Amino acid sequence: AWALLAFPDAPPAFRRGCVAILVDEQRHCGLYLERMAAYGTRFGDHPVSGRFWRELGHVTSPLAFVCTMGLTHEGANLDFADELLTAARAAGDAATVAALETVHADEIRHVAFGWRWMRALKDPGVADWDAFASAGPPHAAERARGARFDRAAREAAGLDADFLDRLERTPPTGPGGGRR
Repeated sequence: AWALLAFPDAPPAFRRGCVAILVDEQRHCGLYLERMAAYGTRFGDHPVSGRFWRELGHVTSPLAFVCTMGLTHEGANLDFADELLTAARAAGDAATVAALETVHADEIRHVAFGWRWMRALKDPGVADWDAFASAGPPHAAERARGARFDRAAREAAGLDADFLDRLERTPPTGPGGGRR
């Protein structure tokens, strides 16, 4: 929703893609709220980070938006979803597994959106990795992945082998391997 307001002159297909992702994210929120309720907790019971909102002040173009949100945050979520799925399976929580599998599948499409639009918006003479790396803060390659790298999900999103090789070689940051 923020990108729709921030970039009213972005291509119509870009804006439609943002709306589709917004619909997915609202559905994800509903899935998370249902799982929270099943465990006797609700939204507001636990602190959350304002990191996304703080970072958006540095995003000044659709290219920077897809590099930050689509390829960095959504990309890292592919790895974190895998970690959470492993934990939910180990706990025998089939309902949470189903919710997380839905989110993971959607995140692949979100990363694909970021990839397609990064390639469409960047200077055609600039390599994909270089365009990603130079799109400006707040994204960074080490934040675009978790400790366990879900290469298959990124391949499903259409990222090419050179980009994936470079990202996979990049050490993740933070105690959770890039977790924010």
